[in-house]
Amino acid sequence: MKKLLTALILILFFSCNFQNKIIGDWTAYEDGELMGDVTFNPDNTLILKAEYRDREIEMNWDGSDTNLCLENIVDEEMICGSLNWVSNDIFHFTDEDGYSTTFKRKN
Repeated sequence: MKKLLTALILILFFSCNFQNKIIGDWTAYEDGELMGDVTFNPDNTLILKAEYRDREIEMNWDGSDTNLCLENIVDEEMICGSLNWVSNDIFHFTDEDGYSTTFKRKN
């Protein structure tokens, strides 16, 4: 029982640490080209204001320090991939198909 409690505390600690790290406003780039602005919210939703669309896209997100999954709320399409943190202000997301997006924190 003591090991289970310790494991749960560690999971919560690292989950909260990741959430605190990713919450906020980011600019997304694909192959060096501006994709749009992304806001990760504390309630595990995000808003994407894409350069190529005339409307915002709302999604759900979940993840850890090394993985991220995004779910489009409208069509329930799920995209998962790996995260590579360059610094607290820059990370790379590479999806299952190998497409890479760079996120830079907005100031």
